[in-house]
Amino acid sequence: MGQKVNPIGFRTGIMIGWKSRWYASKREFADLLLEDHRLRKFLKTKYRFAGIPKIEIERTRDEVKVILHAARPGVIIGRKGQEVERLQTELQELIGRRINVKIEEVNRPEIMAQLVAEDICEQLAKRGSFRRTMKRAVEQTMEGGAKGIKIQLSGRLGGAEMSRCEKQIAGSLPLSTLRAKIDYGFSEAKTAQGHIGVQVWVNQGHYNEDPTDGADAQATIEAGRIAATQYMRGEGRLYVRMFPHKPITSIPLETRMGKGKGEPDYWAAVVRPGTVLFEVSGVSETAAKMCFARLAAKMPVRVRLLRRRAM
Repeated sequence: MGQKVNPIGFRTGIMIGWKSRWYASKREFADLLLEDHRLRKFLKTKYRFAGIPKIEIERTRDEVKVILHAARPGVIIGRKGQEVERLQTELQELIGRRINVKIEEVNRPEIMAQLVAEDICEQLAKRGSFRRTMKRAVEQTMEGGAKGIKIQLSGRLGGAEMSRCEKQIAGSLPLSTLRAKIDYGFSEAKTAQGHIGVQVWVNQGHYNEDPTDGADAQATIEAGRIAATQYMRGEGRLYVRMFPHKPITSIPLETRMGKGKGEPDYWAAVVRPGTVLFEVSGVSETAAKMCFARLAAKMPVRVRLLRRRAM
């Protein structure tokens, strides 16, 4: 089922909220829905080079609040915010209501599925090779920190007489797992031979973890360490061990194996659930259990208590 459903619609109302947030009676619903469609179409057409993956709309009795998520907000804001005022005026003339525009910057555009799809369409429109374009997009997205990506192109690829589908997959992509943060994007490349549909799925991690970096994970580990040491009050010792599992070399990642890649210079520990071990020594078993109970309360993931036995 996960293969056939839009991942965003599949998770809306469960893991993520709606992009349009308002309530209307049956008489007004259709008109307001068409207004939302006109607003989104106008903004995507006018600022197609600003990198807008998502547009949110909130309605109150007095005004319509439009939240633009943009990878390049400077294109929309302009000098001293003059473009924003002009945009508000244009939107007010379009739908005849008072508009409040808010612009938010996208922190990591390289893992946003809609932006990846639009970038592929731009390359295909410039007569780029579709295989090279797909491979480059997969590599950039995985280097940007995504857990997995799938790209599918449909149409007259390479100017062929018969249309077909081509796809590339990298990493893991659990589409049926609601906890997985799967982003989906679709765009059409307008080529001389016809339109080519581009679909992109990106696995950004899980909703209970921060995919941007390990800062929150490190803060959580530190909070657990403080909670454990406060309970022990200096009687025992607490050890925190993170297991390294990512090799780092001085040779660039683009260098293929067999071309002088060499041995890893060192190993780095990537902070993920299940890769951190806390050990306590110098206290009784009852005190250790109470200590770990406090530590587990600080962790957003499941924690197991293990007893070390002599071999």
